[in-house]
Amino acid sequence: MSAIAVLPEHLTALNVTQARSIVMDESMMYHIPAKKVACQAYSDEDGAWPIGDPFTIASPADFGPEPVPVAAVKCSVQQHVVRHQADNSVYPMPSNDKYKGISLHITTSPQGQNPPTVSPSPVELTKLTDLNGVHASAISLDEGVHPNVRLEDVQCQAFWDKDGRSPMGVAFTLEKGVVFGKNPVKVGSVLCWT
Repeated sequence: MSAIAVLPEHLTALNVTQARSIVMDESMMYHIPAKKVACQAYSDEDGAWPIGDPFTIASPADFGPEPVPVAAVKCSVQQHVVRHQADNSVYPMPSNDKYKGISLHITTSPQGQNPPTVSPSPVELTKLTDLNGVHASAISLDEGVHPNVRLEDVQCQAFWDKDGRSPMGVAFTLEKGVVFGKNPVKVGSVLCWT
């Protein structure tokens, strides 16, 4: 059995060549409710050849008694993944929810500089946002911009890398932003959720 981290809305190549089943591990979901996640396995790394039906926490992927080649997985949040009967391809079906996003204040000046240099950054909830390696000394939630979101319910996690594999400290909230130190450090990406 192998454990693999998969980010929402990203096709993730697997280091596994054959599998009989795939089971979601709720403990590795970056606080995204497991019941809102649907995934699809593929036999190729480009995500062109789906294997089996989409799977969820309640209904794991079962490929039968013999292992099959599995090269990649893509998971979607707050969407339903449906199979198109005519050509057997898989499409995410948008949810009926409105856009849910926030804005972050990214402090790009050293801590203590008065006034601080702050850059806004829009972030859609449950989607990993590439911050393009911005150098930041702190990040906080912008109280002024948050369509369709209760800011009190939002948590965010910053990552060293753009792929969201190396967390920077713990998650931050409206009440408590994150400070990386006196001097700015390179931040790769951020993921926010409710």
